[in-house]
Amino acid sequence: MAKVMKSESSVDRISALPDEVLIRILSLLPTKIAVLTSVLSSRWRYLFTSISRLKFDADVKNDAKKAKLFMNFIDRVLFFRHRDRPSIVKFCLSWDAFIDPLRIDGWLRALMFHNIQELYLHNTDDQFEALPFPASLFSCETLEILKFNLWVSHDLQVPARICLPKLKVLEIEGIGFPDDGSVERLFSSCPVLEDLVLYGCRFGDHYSKFSISNPSLKRLTLDFRNTDEPDLIVQIIVNAPSLVYLDYCFTTDYSLVLADVSSRAKAVIKSESIFAEDFYPVAPDVFRGMRNIQSLEITNYILYGLWYQKIPLPWLENMNDLKICQWNINFGSDCLEYLLTHCVVLKKLVLEGYPTIKGTGINYSLKRSSLSPLLSHLKTIEIQSFGMEAESHMETIKFFLNNATILEELTICIKLILPEQQLKIMKELLTLQRASNKCQVIIDIQNSLLNF
Repeated sequence: MAKVMKSESSVDRISALPDEVLIRILSLLPTKIAVLTSVLSSRWRYLFTSISRLKFDADVKNDAKKAKLFMNFIDRVLFFRHRDRPSIVKFCLSWDAFIDPLRIDGWLRALMFHNIQELYLHNTDDQFEALPFPASLFSCETLEILKFNLWVSHDLQVPARICLPKLKVLEIEGIGFPDDGSVERLFSSCPVLEDLVLYGCRFGDHYSKFSISNPSLKRLTLDFRNTDEPDLIVQIIVNAPSLVYLDYCFTTDYSLVLADVSSRAKAVIKSESIFAEDFYPVAPDVFRGMRNIQSLEITNYILYGLWYQKIPLPWLENMNDLKICQWNINFGSDCLEYLLTHCVVLKKLVLEGYPTIKGTGINYSLKRSSLSPLLSHLKTIEIQSFGMEAESHMETIKFFLNNATILEELTICIKLILPEQQLKIMKELLTLQRASNKCQVIIDIQNSLLNF
């Protein structure tokens, strides 16, 4: 009996599973571990060559010997793979130092051979040499996602022939754009492109206009911080009639022109601290194209710059949602009035800011009676910065309650206020008159909701 039990326990049940199951198991393991299973037995020797998702992270720490072993390892994985194996769905490569660009070029060519669908390249070596992308990368008919984070000093070289019929996501970070129009041609040559991200990209010295034109583009992220300042202000012109989401980091070196965007679009315009005096050269172009957007999220720095420079704004005839981030009532209310006078159909307003800022004690609350007709569509208000300037905030709340005639919900987030002050605020809110008999006031105290 003992012999029978021993015999049954020694059976390798895992190896007896079908190839499809074993390959699925291997695909759930880190690529390095999956490849190591090839030494288990002849049954496992070549199973790793059918893995469809590969991830390689070279953490060689300036060790040339480790780098060589790492490169040889990738060679083995890619070049041992036969053409009859399943296509490579996803390939991720991250490296820091001592990685030969020509070896990367060879790996990319192998990936094209195996019908790569998702390609991710990430360089963390600031001394890395130029990476020569093979021309076949720009004519890969199976590629759907392409993301490269390079941070190299050279420009992106785009061949004359571009054929990326399935590319939906393109993310480019840390590389230069030559002033020959090739990168612009890349964007317009992707017939199903939906997501485009440009971060930390540099423009040639002679660039004055840069066009992003694609009829299928739905989401666009632009952030040109952490780059050398261009000699000229670069005007970025966006023609994207299907665009539904724009995330733009406002800088004074670039001017954004929304020539053609969808009326359903949401725009997030953010900024670090910028001197208000620097807004005028570029701000009018940015906001002139906002007339068709449906939702806007901006920072208080931008709001202040708009008001301080009296930037001409269009009538925002489609804007339903407005969110002000980094809101500070001590220098934000007059600015908010200036923007609200252009929002003729606003339905939702969110003020998200700093509850810890203690200001001058001067009341900067909303007060202009001319705003009252513009609040006739407002249904939802959230004030997420109710803190030490409670008195000024209370005046702003009174204004909204008295003038928003169809207001349905007012949410107030109270933070960093003593319990006795909280009780005083709630009692005062109960006594406030409301122009809308449907209005419900919701108080959020440390994530505990009170409705009345």
